Amino acid sequence: MASSSDSSQPKRGDGDGDGDGSSPLHPELLQFCSRAQTLISELFLLSDRIPSEFLDRRFDPVLFDLRYLDSPGAFESRIEGNAALEALEDQVRESCSEFLKRFFLLANGAVLYYLELLRYLNSMQEGLSLQCTLDSVLDDECSRQLLTESIQLFGCFLLLVEHRIGGLLREKLLVTHLRFSRCFNSPNIKHICLFCRMHRAASDMKYDVNPFSLRSTTIYIENPEDILARFPFPKLVVDAIICALRNADLYDQIRHYPDPQHRSMALSLQSRCMYVLLFYSPEFLHDGFIMREIVDRFFKDHWVVPLFLHHTVDLFVSWDAFKEAKSSLSSCHSPTLVRDCCQNHCKKVRHLSSEIELILSNGVLTKDYVLDRFQNLFSLVRDCNVALRWLLLHRICIDRKLREIVTSVGIAEQVDEDCLLVLLLRTSQLEFQLKQLFVELLENKESFWHEKKHCVSRCIEELSGYLSRSWASSYKIKNENLKDWFEKLSVEVYSLDHKQPGISGRIVYRIISALKDILKLHQIEENLQVKKPLLEMEKHLQDMIKANSLSNDSLLTFSVITDATYAWGYVSRLGGLLGRMIEGDPSVMRILHMFFLKFKKWMDVPLSRIAQSQRFPCIFQFLKLLWFSFSFNLNGFLFGPVLLWHAFIFLDMSSKYFRKCSKSLYLLFAHNKKTDVLPGVSEFDLTWTHANPTCASYAGLMSCQLRSTIISVASDGGLLRAAIGFYEQRRAAAGFCSESAGDGCVKQFYRDGKKESGVGRFAILLLASQMDLLLKSGRAANKICVISQGIMVISRNFLGLINMDLKDWLVEQIIKGLKMRIQNKLNSFFLSSSVSRGTLEIDMRMLSTYIQSQMQMMEILQDLLHINGRSIWEEVLANFLKESARNFLQEHSELIKQKRDVEFSSALLNSISKSKTFFGNLLIQVLQLTDPSRSMFIEPMSGWFDAEGNELLGLLFFDVLDSCIGQAGLCILDSLLCILVKNSLEHALSCLNSRLDCRILEELRKMDGNLGPAPSLPLLGWTSYKSMIKMGNESMEPLVSCFATTGQLQLLRCFVAFKLRSSSKIKVGSIYSAVEGLNASIYVNRDKTIEALFSKQENTDQKMEDNPFVGLLQALNRMQKFCGILSPLQTNYILKEPPTLVARTASILSISQLSRYVLDTHLGTLTSKTNKSITDFSPVVIGLGTFLKQFHPSHATQYIQYMGQYVRITAELAYGVYDPQILLDDPASEVLKSAFWLMYFCRFMGVPKSLVDSCLPPSLVAMLQM
Repeated sequence: MASSSDSSQPKRGDGDGDGDGSSPLHPELLQFCSRAQTLISELFLLSDRIPSEFLDRRFDPVLFDLRYLDSPGAFESRIEGNAALEALEDQVRESCSEFLKRFFLLANGAVLYYLELLRYLNSMQEGLSLQCTLDSVLDDECSRQLLTESIQLFGCFLLLVEHRIGGLLREKLLVTHLRFSRCFNSPNIKHICLFCRMHRAASDMKYDVNPFSLRSTTIYIENPEDILARFPFPKLVVDAIICALRNADLYDQIRHYPDPQHRSMALSLQSRCMYVLLFYSPEFLHDGFIMREIVDRFFKDHWVVPLFLHHTVDLFVSWDAFKEAKSSLSSCHSPTLVRDCCQNHCKKVRHLSSEIELILSNGVLTKDYVLDRFQNLFSLVRDCNVALRWLLLHRICIDRKLREIVTSVGIAEQVDEDCLLVLLLRTSQLEFQLKQLFVELLENKESFWHEKKHCVSRCIEELSGYLSRSWASSYKIKNENLKDWFEKLSVEVYSLDHKQPGISGRIVYRIISALKDILKLHQIEENLQVKKPLLEMEKHLQDMIKANSLSNDSLLTFSVITDATYAWGYVSRLGGLLGRMIEGDPSVMRILHMFFLKFKKWMDVPLSRIAQSQRFPCIFQFLKLLWFSFSFNLNGFLFGPVLLWHAFIFLDMSSKYFRKCSKSLYLLFAHNKKTDVLPGVSEFDLTWTHANPTCASYAGLMSCQLRSTIISVASDGGLLRAAIGFYEQRRAAAGFCSESAGDGCVKQFYRDGKKESGVGRFAILLLASQMDLLLKSGRAANKICVISQGIMVISRNFLGLINMDLKDWLVEQIIKGLKMRIQNKLNSFFLSSSVSRGTLEIDMRMLSTYIQSQMQMMEILQDLLHINGRSIWEEVLANFLKESARNFLQEHSELIKQKRDVEFSSALLNSISKSKTFFGNLLIQVLQLTDPSRSMFIEPMSGWFDAEGNELLGLLFFDVLDSCIGQAGLCILDSLLCILVKNSLEHALSCLNSRLDCRILEELRKMDGNLGPAPSLPLLGWTSYKSMIKMGNESMEPLVSCFATTGQLQLLRCFVAFKLRSSSKIKVGSIYSAVEGLNASIYVNRDKTIEALFSKQENTDQKMEDNPFVGLLQALNRMQKFCGILSPLQTNYILKEPPTLVARTASILSISQLSRYVLDTHLGTLTSKTNKSITDFSPVVIGLGTFLKQFHPSHATQYIQYMGQYVRITAELAYGVYDPQILLDDPASEVLKSAFWLMYFCRFMGVPKSLVDSCLPPSLVAMLQM
């Protein structure tokens, strides 16, 4: 049939299946066949895209079968009023409407096809048209094919529908579409319901369905005649076609299989037509005599029949209900006969495999070899395909008993799946190379003919001149007769024409016969000078005969005998075997494209009649694209087009093998930890170069690494040079990749190393220990080269069906592997729940070393593979850090919401400690080290220290952090800290508002009145502050922790900004200068800029965010963050109304905390008065300042004035008249502490010096600055 092979095209259009301009006598039949193939193509497309809702049991309550049409109201009432079912129905309507429409069009198209074909067959049967009668159609070979296929393809379509879209599913699809579209009165609705009606399901208990058959390729339907009986065709027409099939060679295939043992193979296309048509006329299946004849002709040596493409049927199952048919089949396929037939094919497999290996080895297959033996080679290819077809098809039969016989014989004969795969690969290789050479010979046939013809003419002239000289007279030969004979022979040779093969062939045969007669002459036989030209001329004439036998018909025969569409479903089973084979022998990758090209015809078969019909060429192109798109999801594999969906399996397997091979490469790079040339290049799995890397290039790279390793551990220059020279000498002697030589070289290294002493001995022994790694790495590199070469060949040899850009694929795999390594390393780097002094910095140094090694690896790959390695590295790292930040923020926000009532500092640490992201792990350890209750920030030393004076965290850590995550990572970390500061401030504001109740506010107002205006001194003196200190200690203590946490985060932001600023000045100094200059210019003209911006906004309807100047400011803000120009301490985080008397409250909190500290002039900060751990002074002050910064500047000014008032009243107490009733231990110390607190606050918050001088006595400021 046309849907199976190129040879199945009608004889008028025999060729490649695309049509040659000729038309059949009955074009209507060709249109029917085209429509049938279109229906099948659409079926494959839809059946592979069934909506998941129809496969989900949750949607069963809203999906009904055809019983819905009997009482629709009862079914609809189940859904109405049920919100859950209505939601499910809406989901089905929204997601499945387009698919349901296409399915309904498919069903309607099938019904219309049947009705029109039935009408056409009835008119042909009744003879209503003289040009179209049953006899005239059957008499014409082309029309006979088309008539057979028009019925057979529709029957095949019905069986495939039942196989790929079950009956219950069809009913649900139809009823759902009718409900949604309300088209219950559509034309042909009865036939459509009949088409969709469920057929009884096949019983799996009766036959053991082998999992290998996969059900996706083996059609198993009980009583298929019942399905076809729904759409019957005229019995007279069907019987006439069956009779024609019984006696004729419908597709003229026997000429391609001259061996009588291959008769059933030659009629395989006809046999699948017979299989379908017999179910349209089941009377034949009950006739034992006819069935014995049909079985003997079509199914004598096989019972598994390919129905369409790779879909097969088992006759023992399909004919189980027909006693006579199964009896006829059983008589030809008894267990003994099946065993004998299987043994015969298994023996052929071993013999054919060895014969193909001999031909493919040692350059045997050449043009001359093909020219001399192409008929024998065709016969070999034919035998291989016949044996493979029988064994592959019958290993997946459903009948358990016969399947076990086939399997057991294969095991006994040692012909397993591996052996079949090897034969399939070698056969594909032989077919590919043979076809290439044969096509080349066929294309050069004319020039080859003329070349040989010229050689014959030259030999004739040479012999004619030679025999006319004295030599002939000495042997008493008549020179005149010889000269005339050669002249006549020369004329005959000149008259030869390759366009008349018959006449030319007879003349050549006659000339060869005459030359053989001449060679029998005693005089000629003894004279080598005459015999040699005669033999050469005979050889040239024989080559002319061989060239004359080359024809396109031979190519057609080759295409027929190499058809392997039946094995398409089997290829997925061979994927794992092929993977293991490539792992053992990577050279298999070089012939993998030949294996794929063997299945190229699979893509042309379903559209062959559509291509032949040139009535709608645009429709053909559209359907071809649709058929390609079907291949994207074929059997669950996502790789297009259809020819190469299996290639994805093998490419994926190859990538895994790349990783396995490259582990030995990594061992050499990472063997010695003391070198930083390429440290830590773990899983160096992406060194697959599109430029065909060689072992030498890898050897050179690894040799440099080995040299660096030796240099880093040895100091004796003379011995070291000798060791390296010895190493290179041994390496050259070992041949680098020779395993036996390499082992000997390593042993010699150890023997010589024992004779040395000191550093030289160490160097030689180190070289010896790494020599084995070097050899393994070389072999791994060689395998990677071979696999890469095979992938490149695949990308070049698919005739436009696939355009594999290996470089893009390589970059994609590099990105994938790099991303995986970065994720695994950074996400699992910090695992400890607690951190100690120095541990974090050490861990960060290790991580930085790993990160730097990965960056160096990408830079090396950039040179080796000609890719943007540095850009890829930066992009992958930045994307990972952004994703980690998003995940951290999501986890943090959820946990903070759950702990509103908990103290913010502890809630923050608890939420971050539960984060499993990189930034979560980093922040928890940084916050633990800088915890204000356990550490002290010392500004002059720019770091955090513990009680013993040991540095916990400082600028050096941020240098290491910058080398680890770069400026992009620091920017992301700064953004996270910014969000945490915002949360902390919101929590502090909420906490303060909750404590400022009516009683507290009343006391605050009373205190404010007692203290009077800030510039003046209170009338009651220092006594006015007693109640303030008491209230601060009692009510405001939780705020101290909030402000300390805020200050801690702000200090960390300051360090990050400092590092960003310094790195930007060094790495991107020009960008930093440009951003700083632009920012300064905008700031200077800020008033004019704002005025112009808002005036323009009022005159236009443009949104503020669409204004280009606003976009410029946003971009400038991002660049300022990147360069660290923005000051964290001058940033507004929240936009809220300030609490009542916020400045007075802040001053009360500050004064209440002063009693806990003493001024340490050596450290230049306030420290704890006792050894008891208290909250660090610096983060409290900075946190308090940040809090006041969120409101109007007047509040901060008031706070400074209030604190200045306290400093002055305390100074009066200390240096004026002392009142013993005031309980103040050391008024002078209190003055210094309070003044230092205020000056510290003003310095960090950027308060103008004039304001500070107005609040503090100049002498006191001078004293503190000393």
